[in-house]
Amino acid sequence: MEKLIYRREKDDYNPQINIKKLEENSPHHLPDLESLVNPKQQRRIIKKVFHNNEIDFQIFFRKLRSLASWKAAFQLVEEELRQRRISSTSGGATLLINIIYRHYFPHDLEVKIE
Repeated sequence: MEKLIYRREKDDYNPQINIKKLEENSPHHLPDLESLVNPKQQRRIIKKVFHNNEIDFQIFFRKLRSLASWKAAFQLVEEELRQRRISSTSGGATLLINIIYRHYFPHDLEVKIE
């Protein structure tokens, strides 16, 4: 019985290089979160969710950028809405959730971000 040998590339253990390879080789890489939000939507989210506090909005989006999964991002959104005592079904919250969802699932055009 022959033994299979898996050859590793020199940079297999460097996660940054592997992420770059995935992004370069994958046509389905995630779109930039900010590119999904137009200025009108941003003003609406800041007003309805962040109570006109643009700094809180920027901090929240910075946290979102560091998350790799929809599940983690949705948990962050739920926590933010809970702390601000905002229903996830309110207009601004729904818009925010849909934008974040579209970030992780860019090909799901059923979810509107208008």
